[in-house]
Amino acid sequence: MATRPTEKWLDSSEEPDARWNATDDALRQFERDLRWLDSPSDEEVFGLIQSVVEALNDVNGDYNAFDAYNRVELCDFIDASLAEAGIDLDGLAERSGVARAALTDEWRDW
Repeated sequence: MATRPTEKWLDSSEEPDARWNATDDALRQFERDLRWLDSPSDEEVFGLIQSVVEALNDVNGDYNAFDAYNRVELCDFIDASLAEAGIDLDGLAERSGVARAALTDEWRDW
């Protein structure tokens, strides 16, 4: 399973804060939802992407949470998680007419 970026955001001396907890909760829910997919349609995959991105939008809106580095890590995590679940991301992007790197862009505010 892809490593959630939140696992790297704290050093051993820090306690998780509200931003960290909310982000980790959103990513854990995405992981749970992803486990239930079995030969998903493109619409189902985009539904999962939309769901996690909108949850992260809420976190960012509440905490002004993500800097440029965090945004890259979050997108990489979503991408890696989908790929590990067997989703053909290049094919998904091609079929949907979006750039491979832009799969989250339709919903992403952060």
